[in-house]
Amino acid sequence: MSFLDFIEKLQKKPRYVRVQIMWAVVIVCMLFILIGWLWSLGNTMNLATTQSQEQKSVMENLKDIPSLWQSLSAGVGNVFNSLNETINNSQTSPSSTPSATPTARPKEVLPTE
Repeated sequence: MSFLDFIEKLQKKPRYVRVQIMWAVVIVCMLFILIGWLWSLGNTMNLATTQSQEQKSVMENLKDIPSLWQSLSAGVGNVFNSLNETINNSQTSPSSTPSATPTARPKEVLPTE
C-alpha cells in the first residue's frame, strides 16, 4: 500500500472521519514538537548554569587586572623615568657615547588593588 493509495482511501471517507484523523495527526505532531522543546530546554538550562559558573570564575580573575588608568599612568611613568635617565646620563658624561649593551633597569610592576 503506497502513500497515494492511503490518501485516496482517506478522501473516500466521510468528512467527520477525515476531521478526526486530521486532529489525531495534529496532536501527535504537536506532542513530538513539545517533547523536543522540553528536552532542548533542559539542555539549555544546564548549559546556562555551567556558563554562569565559568563567568563567575572569569570575573574573579579580572579583579587582579589593573584598571586602564593604572596602566596608562604606569606607562607614562616609565617614559618619564627613561627620559630622566637619558638626560641625567647625557649631563654627567657628554663626551661618552651610548654603549651597545643596555643598562639594567629595575623591572616596574603595574599596581594592583
